[in-house]
Amino acid sequence: MEAEMEQDGTPVGSSQSDTSATLTDRGRGTAERVALGKNPSGSIVRIIVAVVVFIVVAGTVFYLAMN
Repeated sequence: MEAEMEQDGTPVGSSQSDTSATLTDRGRGTAERVALGKNPSGSIVRIIVAVVVFIVVAGTVFYLAMN
């Protein structure tokens, strides 16, 4: 059974105040928000896609460079 999560990654119904949630969100840099987004499960998908794309692109470049 998976727990429900808020956008900032805290469990639903946790005692985190609005101020704490705002500071947590503002503490994230722009690049981090662009790369990871605000949804924790979406972050995992983006990281996996980025790794796969990097492997394919780098592998293609090295393969073509060897020939």
